Amino acid sequence: MKQFYLLLLLTLLIQGCREREYAKPGPSLIYLNFNNQIRNEGILPVEFRGEKYVSYAKGVSDTCLNLTQSAEYRKPIIVEKGEANSFSDYEGITFMQWVKTIPGDPNSYVIAGQKGAIEENRSMGWLIRKTPTGGWKWEISDGINQLDYSPTAEHQPISDGRWHQIGFSIEKNDREARFYYDGNLKAIFSLEGIGNVFPANSLYIGSDPMADDPRISSFNGMIDELGIWSRVLSDAQIAGLYRFNSGKKLKPLPSVSDSLTVMTWNIWNGGTSQGKYVGVKHIASIMRKSGADVISVQETFDSGEMLAGELDYYFYRRSRNLSILSRYPLSKSYNAFRPKHFGAIQLDMGEGRNILVAPIWLSQRPNLSAYFLKNDALADTIEVREMETRGRETNFLLSEIRPFIQKSDDTPIIIAGDFNSGSHLDWTERNKENHNGLVVNFPATRFIKNSDFIDAYRQIYPDEMETPGHTWSPLYNQGLQSRMDFIFYKGDKIKPSTAMVIDTWKYEFPSNHAAVVVSFLLNDEE
Repeated sequence: MKQFYLLLLLTLLIQGCREREYAKPGPSLIYLNFNNQIRNEGILPVEFRGEKYVSYAKGVSDTCLNLTQSAEYRKPIIVEKGEANSFSDYEGITFMQWVKTIPGDPNSYVIAGQKGAIEENRSMGWLIRKTPTGGWKWEISDGINQLDYSPTAEHQPISDGRWHQIGFSIEKNDREARFYYDGNLKAIFSLEGIGNVFPANSLYIGSDPMADDPRISSFNGMIDELGIWSRVLSDAQIAGLYRFNSGKKLKPLPSVSDSLTVMTWNIWNGGTSQGKYVGVKHIASIMRKSGADVISVQETFDSGEMLAGELDYYFYRRSRNLSILSRYPLSKSYNAFRPKHFGAIQLDMGEGRNILVAPIWLSQRPNLSAYFLKNDALADTIEVREMETRGRETNFLLSEIRPFIQKSDDTPIIIAGDFNSGSHLDWTERNKENHNGLVVNFPATRFIKNSDFIDAYRQIYPDEMETPGHTWSPLYNQGLQSRMDFIFYKGDKIKPSTAMVIDTWKYEFPSNHAAVVVSFLLNDEE
C-alpha cells in the first residue's frame, strides 16, 4: 500500500491536472426538457406529431420522455420544422441529449435522427442509435458515403440503468465532427469527402425515421434534455450543459509537465491478426506498457474506438487508415493533403501549450523489396521509382502544412507514421554492405529533412550501423530488413531524450511492423 501511494504521488508530480471550464451554451434552435409537456424552449418554430399521448417518468432533473415497458403510451415524437428550415443551412450544428436504457434488451434501436430516401436503395441523413450490446452509435450518410462512430459498450455504456449524456457537433467549413459522452469530448472525426447529411425531413425522437411503423420500432428507454444548436458548441459549453443537468463536476484534464512520449505504429489490418477482439486487446496492452502519451496509428480500420476506450484516450480519426490516440485533449483538426495519407490534429497540453501531431502513411506502391535484393539493382532506379509516389506525396503534404512549419517554434510539429520507404540516413556509403551495396538518397525522408524536420530516432542513435532501428519486419526476417516507420519533429520547444523500437511481445508479435517510441523534453523558454 505504501508503494501505491508513493507511485500515485510521483504520478501527480510528473503529470499535473487542470480544472475544467464550464460555460453556458446560449440559445438553441430546439430544446425539449420533457417536463410533463412537449414544448420547444428553443427559437425555431416547430410543430409536433405524437405529442398529445406520451408518457413521462423521473428524468435527469425533472421528468423525461418514457418509452420503456412502464409507459402507458409508447409513442415517439416527430418534430416538424418545415422543409425551409434545414440544419444544412447553418455553418455548424450541435445535437445533445440524455438517455437511459434498460439492461438486458439485446435489440438495436434508433434514439433520434433524420433520414430520407433519395432514390431506390439510397438514403441520406443521420442517426443516433442504441447498439445490441448496450452502447451507442452515430451514423451518417450523404447518399453515397457512410461514416459511423461506434464506441464500445464496455467504455461508453448507455444500458447500465444510469443516465448518460451523448451527442455530436458538425462544423461544415472545417469538415469536422466531434463526439461527446457525459460532458467529455471523446473523439474528433474528419468529414472530408462526406457531403450534406442533413435532409429537410422531420426529426424523429425515439424511433427510426425509415421505419414502416415508428411505434413498433420505438426506442426502449428514456430521453431527456434534448437540444439542437445552430453552431458548434465549445467543449466548455458541453461541460456546462452536463454540469447544469446533472449537478456533477467533471474530472480535471491532464496537463503535461516537462515530457511527452510519442509512439507510431502500423497495427496491421486493425490489429486483428490474432483475433478481432483478442488481437486488438494485445495491441492496446503493448501501447499501454510503452507509456506513450500520443500514438499515431496506421491501418486503424475499425479498431480505433476500442483502442481509445482501452487506453481511456481521446481519438482522432482522419480516415479508416490514419488516427491519433492521445492522453491530452484534442483541440482542432486539419484536413491536410489526402485522408488516406496524411492529417493533423492540435493537442491542448495545458497552460497555453499546443503541439501539432500529424499521422502519415505513404503509398505502398511501388513495392521495391524484391528489386533491392537483385545483384544489378541501381540506386538511381530506386530513387526515380520512389519519386513517382512517396516522394511526390511528401512534397505535396509539406507544401500544404507550410503555414504550420513557419510557426513551429511556437507550436511544435510531430510527423509520425509509416513511410513505406527507407531513410537516406540509413542507406549510406558506410552502411551499404548491409543494403546489398546500395547507397540510396530516399526522396521522402530527404524532403522532410530539407524542411528542417529532424528524425528523432536517428537523433538519439546517430550510428546507423550500430543501431539500425529496423521496423520491417518483426514477422518476416528472411528478406531485407529496413527502417520505414519514423517520428520527425520540428520546433525549438521539444527535444528527444530517449527512443526505442518495440518488436517483441510475450506472445507472437501482433503486427508486421515494429512500433517506434520517442520521449521528448518540453521547453517553454523562448
